[in-house]
Amino acid sequence: MYCSIAGFIEDWNQEAALTQSLMDVLQNGTLRQQVSSDDRTLGRIAWHIVTSTPGMLIEFGIKVPLVENAKTVPESAKEIAGAFRRVSTELST
Repeated sequence: MYCSIAGFIEDWNQEAALTQSLMDVLQNGTLRQQVSSDDRTLGRIAWHIVTSTPGMLIEFGIKVPLVENAKTVPESAKEIAGAFRRVSTELST
């Protein structure tokens, strides 16, 4: 439980940085790799993190914009990483 917005933002920034480090090492060639035969691809999992983050924050009453074209997984790993960077930064600014 958080006692202040500053405490939440501090944790958010730490977790976002860790997630961003994973997003930054994605490669275009691995985006279509399935985790198992009945699971999402790595690209879809990464994109789900990007697109679901604003929705979760909105549920907590935090006003952030939704991700445009959320249903279409980008083919570029750099685009996914950049989208997460924008989403995570919008919260703490």
